[in-house]
Amino acid sequence: MEELRLVRRDEQSLVVASESGEEFRLVVDDTVLAELRHLGRKARTGPRVNPREIQSLIRAGKSRSEVAETVGVEEEVIERYEEPVLAERRYILERAQAVPVRTDPVRVGQDESGDEPERFGAVIGERLIALSAEIPEWSSWRDEEAGWMIALEFISHDVEHRAVWSFEHRKQILAPLTPDAVSLSKQGDVGDRLIPKLRAVDSGEAGTTGRFDAEAFAGEQVTAPETPAEPEQPVEAEKAPLDPEAEYERRRGIDQRAINTPQPELTDLGQTADLLDALRRRRGERDQALRESAQQAADTAEDAAPAPAPEPEAPRDAAPTERLATVRGLAPVTDPERSAPAEAPKAPEASPSETASTDDQGRQGSRKRRASIPSWDDILFGTRSEDDPV
Repeated sequence: MEELRLVRRDEQSLVVASESGEEFRLVVDDTVLAELRHLGRKARTGPRVNPREIQSLIRAGKSRSEVAETVGVEEEVIERYEEPVLAERRYILERAQAVPVRTDPVRVGQDESGDEPERFGAVIGERLIALSAEIPEWSSWRDEEAGWMIALEFISHDVEHRAVWSFEHRKQILAPLTPDAVSLSKQGDVGDRLIPKLRAVDSGEAGTTGRFDAEAFAGEQVTAPETPAEPEQPVEAEKAPLDPEAEYERRRGIDQRAINTPQPELTDLGQTADLLDALRRRRGERDQALRESAQQAADTAEDAAPAPAPEPEAPRDAAPTERLATVRGLAPVTDPERSAPAEAPKAPEASPSETASTDDQGRQGSRKRRASIPSWDDILFGTRSEDDPV
C-alpha cells in the first residue's frame, strides 16, 4: 500500500500525491471529519494518570522530576497532585522538631527554675552552630516498613554529614539511625567536630583505637605471670622396690608437669600431637611393666610359700580359691629388671611314707564328704533301705 502526502486544500477536498508524484483528490465529507476528530482526541489524551500512585511516590520522598519520570507524564501533571502531600511532610517535620528533649541527665521535663523543656529542633540548631555547619537542610518522608523518617544534611569542616532519625508522631519518640544522628542526639557537649581528622599511624598502633575493632581490647587482656619451668631431674635407678600407688602418683605428676609446662607460641600443631603420642606410649609401657612385675611377684610368692597341711574336712575344690587369695594379698610390686626377688626358705622335703599317708587321709576325707547315691528302692518307693549307709 502506497502512502499519500498532503499537497494542498482545494475548496471541499484535499489534494494528495504519491511518492511517484501522481496526484489524487480526496473529498472531505462528514465521515472523514469524524475520523479526523477521533484521531485528534486520542493524540491529546496520552497515558492515564493515577493520583494515588503519584501521591504515594511523593510521600516516599521522591521529587517532582523523579515522579514524572517514573509515571511517564509531564511535571505539570505532577504539580497538580503534590501540594497536599508536601504539606503533610512539612507538618510531620514540625512535629518532630517540637519534641521535648533533655541535654542534661539531671533535668527531666522542667527544671527547678521552671523553664520550658528544650525542643529537638532548637537543640540540634545550637549544635549545628557549634559545629560550624553550613547549608543545613531538613527533610521528612514516610518509609513503607519503618514509618516516618526525619533527615538532616549539612556540611561541617568540609565534610558532608547526613543524620537520620525515625519518628513515631503519635508517641512523640525520635530514635537515631545513623552515626551522625547518634552523635547529635547524645547528652552533654558534642564538641566542635563529629568526626576527627584522619592521621597516619604506625602499623603497630592499628587496631588499638577503633571503637568497634575487636583488636582494640588487646592491650587490656590480663596475661598470667609466666613462671620458669622446673628442670626435670634425671630419674636415677631405683635401689629398692616402690609401692605401686606411690609410683603411679609420681609418674602422673611428671606427666602433668610436662603437659602444664608453659611453652612459647606453637606454630606447628604436629608437636602437640607428637607429645600426646609419646605420653600414651610411656603410659602403655608403664602399665605393661607393672602387670609383668605383679605376675612375676605372684609366681615367686606361689613357689616360695610352704605347702599347707591337708585337712581331712576340706574338699579339694578349695585349692584354687586359696591360691587366688594368695595372689590378691600381695602388697609390694617389684621390678624384675631392677631388683631381684628375695629367695624364700625352702620347705623340708617329706618322706615317701608321709606322702602316701597324707594321700590316703585325703581320699578318706573325700569319701566321707561325698554324697551317697540313692538306691533302687528309694527311687521306686521313696524309702531308704536299712542296708544303705546314711
